[in-house]
Amino acid sequence: MKLFTFLKEHEKISFNQALILLNGAIFTGEKYEDANFSEIFKPQKGKSERVDKIKLDGNIELFELERKQYFEQFKTYNLLVAKYDDNTPATPTIETQEFLKWAISKGFFIKSKPTNLKTVQKDKNREIIQLVLLDFLEQSTSGKKYKTSELINSPRFIKSLKDNEIIVTETGEDVNKGDRESNEMTPRTLGEHLVTIFKCSKSNWWTEQDKESIQDKVKKYH
Repeated sequence: MKLFTFLKEHEKISFNQALILLNGAIFTGEKYEDANFSEIFKPQKGKSERVDKIKLDGNIELFELERKQYFEQFKTYNLLVAKYDDNTPATPTIETQEFLKWAISKGFFIKSKPTNLKTVQKDKNREIIQLVLLDFLEQSTSGKKYKTSELINSPRFIKSLKDNEIIVTETGEDVNKGDRESNEMTPRTLGEHLVTIFKCSKSNWWTEQDKESIQDKVKKYH
């Protein structure tokens, strides 16, 4: 069960549940209800002794990891108990929304921004264009320097893109076509991708290519 789903389904949560959530343990709803499970996140004399024993046994690397985890749990418990007392740890007394706001303010939960699928697809398309462009220029033996306007109108280049699932539509088609597939683009959009590649505004991919066999086959932009 995802954290925010669990919180959404409960108007109030217990101290134990809050402690489990703050420690990043994402389990099923049943696990959140397990009072015994929450004990592993509370300060215990025996736990610190076990950590110290690891050091005495000579396992320094494991000791450092265990010690860090123990102190993080100790710190989390102290923060939570200072905000909400631990008198009735299994009773739902904590207002969920209030807890969520407090936890976020303390840096425990960070809502990730939704993935921009258009940006992901755009970057994927550009990566394919780069690979096709590289192959196209490697096979070019004409000795000419290509302009972007020549590349976007080259039947061989367009066909190679199509073979790699990038469809360049007809110039006359509506550039604002609403039902265009994510791998479709107009010649103008293809040209914008090429300019971005050549100007290295997204990466150094272009400057990393061989100068004589690749870069010199395209007219310079800067």
